Amino acid sequence: HPDLKDNLLEGINLIKKGIHPSKILAITFTNKAAKEMKERVFDLIKHDQTLNLPISFNERPFVSTFHSLGVHIIKENSSLLEIPRHFTIYDRGDSKRAIKDALEEIGLDPKQYDPTSILSAISREKGDGITLATYKNQEKKYFQKIVAQVWEKYEATLAKEKSLDFDDLLLKTAGLLKKHPEIRK
Repeated sequence: HPDLKDNLLEGINLIKKGIHPSKILAITFTNKAAKEMKERVFDLIKHDQTLNLPISFNERPFVSTFHSLGVHIIKENSSLLEIPRHFTIYDRGDSKRAIKDALEEIGLDPKQYDPTSILSAISREKGDGITLATYKNQEKKYFQKIVAQVWEKYEATLAKEKSLDFDDLLLKTAGLLKKHPEIRK
């Protein structure tokens, strides 16, 4: 992809201008794109004769997906979130099961209230930067009230299991970056 090649070359030019490689961040959406970027960046660094080599592994640019960056930031600051450094990440299947259990716990039939729809509603809110506390304080219609009740149980399950879901990787990271200038820096 031409834009990718231009961006990778710009990263090499930054290094040539004296920017420390570990101060360069390259982020993308998919694991496949991140892998390709990482391979190409490291290959360009390795084969550029104008760079002062050897460059150790720690001096390479940080190349990852948004979610992987979130994991990295959360692990470094896990005590601020009151979670263990080595937390579990719920995949979509884990989350659906937890939503189904939450529905049953509040006395609702998962056949009547689709766990996938409720999970999608929670995911959409988290994607918009809305926390459970904020959501609970908004005026709600009937379905939204159910979502709020289920979300509360779901969050309790995540906390009990010392887990985060994929949406939390972005939401919690954004929260850390907003609240803590030292983390942003």
